[in-house]
Amino acid sequence: MWGGYRQRRVSQSISNAELKGEHGAQRCIPGRSFALRMIEHAIEEAKHTCHGRPTSHALFARQWIMRKPNWSDRAEFYGSFEWCCHWLSRDIELVRTNALAEVDAATQTAEIVAMNEQAAAAEPQMEMCFA
Repeated sequence: MWGGYRQRRVSQSISNAELKGEHGAQRCIPGRSFALRMIEHAIEEAKHTCHGRPTSHALFARQWIMRKPNWSDRAEFYGSFEWCCHWLSRDIELVRTNALAEVDAATQTAEIVAMNEQAAAAEPQMEMCFA
């Protein structure tokens, strides 16, 4: 999983070696793994749509990516998108810009598909979305 496409896109090619501690393959730096997984999960969650519109979880994930916390307030900073980028030693704005571009591209595609489905449907059908 760590060497896949998602890792190269989100975290600017963080290699497995960067995630490993001084003990090599036997140990992984938990903070880096956790931070990378948080960013990956937020991007995937922000892409979720229902009938072409973002779900409530998608809106929350996008807000988490966009939020700029007060660095001096530890409670506000820990666990934030910026904290994750800091742990990964990545440019915060670059990762944020790339993540939002990826989310926007996915949601625009979902909107187009939903519009085509609505146009093709002869009768309106009631569907439920679970988020």
